[in-house]
Amino acid sequence: MESQNGDIFDAISHEIRRKIIQLLAEKPKTFSELQKDLGLDSPALAFHIRKLNGLISKNNQGYYELTPLGVKALNMIRQIHNEAPTQANSNEEDEEEKGAFLLTPGLSSLFKSIQSIAELPSKLDEIFARGFGWHKMFEVYNGPLSLKPDLTVSINGGKVTIYQGDPHAVIKCVDEDGFHMKDIGNELRIEIDGCYAVIHYPSLNSLKGEVNGGAITLKNSIANISIEIDGGVFRADVENVVNSKIQINGGVANSKLRYAGEGTLYAEVDGGTINLDLEIPSNIGIIFNKNVNGGLVKGGKNMVKEKNVIANIEVDGGIVSVNTRVY
Repeated sequence: MESQNGDIFDAISHEIRRKIIQLLAEKPKTFSELQKDLGLDSPALAFHIRKLNGLISKNNQGYYELTPLGVKALNMIRQIHNEAPTQANSNEEDEEEKGAFLLTPGLSSLFKSIQSIAELPSKLDEIFARGFGWHKMFEVYNGPLSLKPDLTVSINGGKVTIYQGDPHAVIKCVDEDGFHMKDIGNELRIEIDGCYAVIHYPSLNSLKGEVNGGAITLKNSIANISIEIDGGVFRADVENVVNSKIQINGGVANSKLRYAGEGTLYAEVDGGTINLDLEIPSNIGIIFNKNVNGGLVKGGKNMVKEKNVIANIEVDGGIVSVNTRVY
């Protein structure tokens, strides 16, 4: 394989590429075996294999296997999975209060400094030394929030969940200076750096989320959504949507969006995955415009009516999967 530069998130933070590494840790596999295990078509799998250049290689028998660098990446993945709290079937508000597993701001900066896969071996010891692990959390805020039509949440390492309800927040941080909140006209802006936050807020006109290493989950009624992810995770179960914008640069978005009527959708992925579960009123159609430059769009069939949701999808290395239902 030719050497390929890339940010570390672009190499191993994608769910499919992590799965490939884990499968090859069990035993070497052929291209066809990986296709079967992952349920991917040939172009999609070939794309992810190219992204794993330096971490996997093909032996003389035609089987893919982990390189020494791939084994070190596997150990990193295992440490993350083993120490992170289980989230499945859990109550967000009852999660462990004593600590949290965070990608710290310092570690996030270290990831961003890695310009080439070739640099990864020399950086792994520093990565582990600087802190994948548990951190003591301190409650820095537990109280009401200003009621505004627009909410902006900026995350630099941490996790935020936003439910529908009376305006209130519980914020726990590694550092007491990790939380800032300010009113700007019609907007309430919340900034967290290494924090775990549970926010309740009434229906919103707009929600803007900026995630730089971390996770944001929305379970609310929001007319206008704008999410920018640079190495992180976005989850949404949102109703009454009019306009939505999701931009992923190394990360994953799983979004269930229930549109109130005609509107717009813009999805852009550059190294990552966006899964869109769209619900459209029976009197509204949907029109997809797709621009793919290295990657894949699954689904997205036009249903043209007098009034429509206009969906623009841009893919430059990644996958967008679309499932549309009528209600």
